[in-house]
Amino acid sequence: MYSWQIIFRNCSCVWRVYEQTKTISSLRELSISYDRMGDHLTTLGQTEEAGEYYQKALDARIQIYEQTKAISSLRSLSVSYEKMGDHLTTLEQTEEAGEYYHKSFDARKQVYEHTPNA
Repeated sequence: MYSWQIIFRNCSCVWRVYEQTKTISSLRELSISYDRMGDHLTTLGQTEEAGEYYQKALDARIQIYEQTKAISSLRSLSVSYEKMGDHLTTLEQTEEAGEYYHKSFDARKQVYEHTPNA
């Protein structure tokens, strides 16, 4: 079995758990699985498909942050914004990439401002 098949199966399993439970915890696990699939597809040179998974991870992390307003969720969201920026840079969509990098910066700034002893 190829590593992408294992990651895809993991995504499918985690997605089923999320569909059954609809918990923040299972959504967080799903966002991690989507990110890993995006990373792996990027490694394989399947850039367009990778972007779909990065977008799914981003959507999940936006949902998590909107529901929790937790600093840890905002930190994860900043990573997803940065990954989307990286992905769009690879596709030479630099203007749109810049928008995601700016969102990542803003989120990280908020994390810094709300973290004691930062």
